[in-house]
Amino acid sequence: MLRFKEFLTERKRMSPSTKNWLKFQVSPYKKWLHPGVYPLPISRPMMRRLNLSETEAKGLHITNIEGMKNLISNQNSARQIAVMTWISSINEAESLFKGGVATDGGVACLVHGEMSLKVDWDVYSHVDKQGRRWIDLDLLSHDKGYAFDQFLGLYTNMMDDVISAVGRKYIPKVVPDLVKAGWPLASLKAINFDPKRIIGDKDYTRDFWVEGQKFIERNTAPPRPGEINLYPITKKHPVVKLFNKGLAELTKGLFDGAEKFLAKNISYVETLLKTASDGSSYNEGLMSDYDIKEIRFDVEAATGEYPLHWAEELGIPFEFEEGTIAGLDPEVPADSRKLEELFSKHIKKLAKGIKIYSTTDKNIDSFFRKFIKKG
Repeated sequence: MLRFKEFLTERKRMSPSTKNWLKFQVSPYKKWLHPGVYPLPISRPMMRRLNLSETEAKGLHITNIEGMKNLISNQNSARQIAVMTWISSINEAESLFKGGVATDGGVACLVHGEMSLKVDWDVYSHVDKQGRRWIDLDLLSHDKGYAFDQFLGLYTNMMDDVISAVGRKYIPKVVPDLVKAGWPLASLKAINFDPKRIIGDKDYTRDFWVEGQKFIERNTAPPRPGEINLYPITKKHPVVKLFNKGLAELTKGLFDGAEKFLAKNISYVETLLKTASDGSSYNEGLMSDYDIKEIRFDVEAATGEYPLHWAEELGIPFEFEEGTIAGLDPEVPADSRKLEELFSKHIKKLAKGIKIYSTTDKNIDSFFRKFIKKG
């Protein structure tokens, strides 16, 4: 089975814009302003207010050892994780377990928590810099038709209205001072800048916020060694404060607009969320406030291509080699058992109070069988 990064390009549901949108953990405003995408933030409070969350749910989260450490540290928090609540078959589960989904695999965790969103296929949720998860609203349906096109059209109108309104309010005030501060004319020409045109065109308005923020971030930061900052501007400069105020108002308006849009169209949203799978091998849910109940790991999958610090933390006094921790080969029975003992000991230090088993301690099929889709 292809890993996540490899099969993104093969998914017909995914546009080039969405593929690009998924690559980076960026600030929320960049998510909103990304062209060709229908960005929808998924927050626990919002989903509670819309009565779309499940307070008690269980899920399966597949990751690697590094991901497991983050999973443990984020227990009982608002930070959301992507889980599966069903998988099509044992073979598919084992393939995901060893190959990974969004990361390398080797670790499977049974988690219980609050489900903010659950869809019967993979909607490729993605995290921004603040830890909030986003989806492309376009992926909420695999059966595109007139009703869904209308739905997306209304969502686009909401976004455009907010972007245009905030642009009309701030752009005429900000542009002259940004130009005085040294905003390069090349940047303005690159977006065919015209103050009168930009506030009436959503695409140019998007470019204004993105390019303006790039200029401010670049020139309020200390210059790199050996470089001279040609356009020094402080974070306390009035234009920086005004620009950031506008960007904050834009971001808040879009968050509020998204929630109002969902509330207004809640019946249709509920229909989308209840739509059966289109033949997917697993589904996706977004869970927060979770507890890890059980951890299973496969030593061969979990030790592949590990950084040196893992060998050091596990007490293995060898140099790192690609594909395994040097000196111990998972394919050699004695070495494999040694690795299992070291990993089990290490994982138990990290995951106190959680049931932990290797695939040789217990048959993994019985664990996965809890998540195999019935019928």
